[in-house]
Amino acid sequence: MSTPETAATIWELVEARAVASPDAIALIDESDTRISCAELRDEALRTAAGLAEMGVGENTPVTWQLPTTIDAIVISLALARLGALQNPILHIYRERELGVAIRRTRPELVIVPGEWMGTDFAAMAAGVIDSLDGAVPEVLNLADGRPSGDPATLSPFVAPADPATTVRWIYYTSGTTSEPKGVRHTDATLLAGGRGLAAAVDLGPDDVGSMAFPYAHIAGPDYLIMCLHSGFPVVLIEAFQMLCPGCISHGIPQAQRVHRAFDRREVVVLGLHTVFEHHDVMTPRALEVFCSEYRIGFPVGVDRPVPGRSMPSTMSRYDLQGTPSTLIVDRAGLLRHVWLGAVDDVALGAHLGRLLSEPLPDQVAADESPDGVCSVDGTCTP
Repeated sequence: MSTPETAATIWELVEARAVASPDAIALIDESDTRISCAELRDEALRTAAGLAEMGVGENTPVTWQLPTTIDAIVISLALARLGALQNPILHIYRERELGVAIRRTRPELVIVPGEWMGTDFAAMAAGVIDSLDGAVPEVLNLADGRPSGDPATLSPFVAPADPATTVRWIYYTSGTTSEPKGVRHTDATLLAGGRGLAAAVDLGPDDVGSMAFPYAHIAGPDYLIMCLHSGFPVVLIEAFQMLCPGCISHGIPQAQRVHRAFDRREVVVLGLHTVFEHHDVMTPRALEVFCSEYRIGFPVGVDRPVPGRSMPSTMSRYDLQGTPSTLIVDRAGLLRHVWLGAVDDVALGAHLGRLLSEPLPDQVAADESPDGVCSVDGTCTP
């Protein structure tokens, strides 16, 4: 029997934690519904039996688009028990992203929450499925309840011969600048991420965690794995401000470090909230809450929306390709550097150091201005 520390698959981790601490709370939702580690295993087994009766088994491709709820986690763990190929879709994605995922994954089953937060996910899935050629998947609407069956009818669980190479998950990017791309994962890759997180935060049974990403995001299972590995419960937040993971994990913390490290007379850090997708949840009020939660100490503005276009004004003018983006404007008001994605701290510090060592603007002749720069009004020179 595996232990939480040695389990080679996600299902073995669920079983090991249920044995090690059966009565310990595993999940707490917004309504304070609580489910223990043993109950989580048992609910997943009953749901797995119900899914098996629907024809789901090892390597069956299943797309599910669910918010962060106990139902979503039970469904996912039930699919893990059956060895299905899971394709989680973020609940904020719409027809375009869902369509790409379904056309490429070719699931036999699509699981949706019905109508949630004003969106009819069943109708959206049906619309995508109607556009498919060939065989079409069955749709399971969780508004009608999770499937349930007798766990005694399930075949014994058999782990893959090599969990490190057996693909069990396909996650799709949002496709901000191109079509969404699928990334294949194994149980082993998710376990490595969750256990690495457990080692980094060093929490134990007396702690309580809160899942800071949607469960359909790859960080969701990683967080659950951390909790099952370390034996502490997690609070599920069903609806919350959804920002890009790279901004939260790297861009904002780096900006905060720069803000603290430099004299305000030398380096001024400004934040710009560039909303180019999911406009209905990216509101100024949500931004206020976000800034408070993350203790952002530098000024943050909202990029002006452009009527009829998804891209806001500044993002379009500077041709920014996504988030996080880091821009450096020098003392003369010229845009000197633009990066997309994570920027190494040392590289950013080196660029800032070089700019701070340059003469002040009134000491530079007009014909000595740096080549290949942009002014703050968006006008660029070669």
